[in-house]
Amino acid sequence: MINFDYTPVRNPVRKKKGTYCGYFPSTKMNRMIGYESTLELDAIYLFEADPLVQAYCEQPKQVTYTRHQRSHTNTVDFVTLRDGVEEFFEVKPYQRFENKETEATYEAIAEVYREQRLSYKLFTEFEIRQEPRLPNSKELLRYVRVPVTEDHKVVARDYLAPGHEITIKELSSYLPMPIVYALIWAGYLIIDHSKKLTPASFISLSTAVEG
Repeated sequence: MINFDYTPVRNPVRKKKGTYCGYFPSTKMNRMIGYESTLELDAIYLFEADPLVQAYCEQPKQVTYTRHQRSHTNTVDFVTLRDGVEEFFEVKPYQRFENKETEATYEAIAEVYREQRLSYKLFTEFEIRQEPRLPNSKELLRYVRVPVTEDHKVVARDYLAPGHEITIKELSSYLPMPIVYALIWAGYLIIDHSKKLTPASFISLSTAVEG
């Protein structure tokens, strides 16, 4: 098992006037998570709402890379532990990579991660702000503090046979609607994130529960 013991190597900084930075109260990590842009905040929403993301950390690692025969340092934006696999994410607007010099800089950084046999990905608004996954994630986070009991899980199993689907509205005839959404947030129930989350959305038991 991977020992995920990352902590931020630096605090969020306001690079210039108007920069949007702050702290997000993470239920998953049980601490405040720093961010330095609205794009980073949206990435946090995805990490929080993804049941396969077991843990994550902001500003977790610094590396030294070489450009034009000079050494530079870079602090990566996030690392996640998703389904047992570590992934490092550079969260930046796509427009930044239209600059050839910037593109070459991040390629040099990526090479350092490859040499260390670590997964490193660029995470732009095209991946982060996909509809309807991001709005779905924000909606599910409204139910993060709703208490779910074993009795609630038993009821869900009783009405959802393995491989069977019903709608959120149908299950809410047997469980309060907030409980159903909380079970989805916890990964106990699965939805299709390619479709907008509504009471008419189909849900099924996660494969872990079925097994």
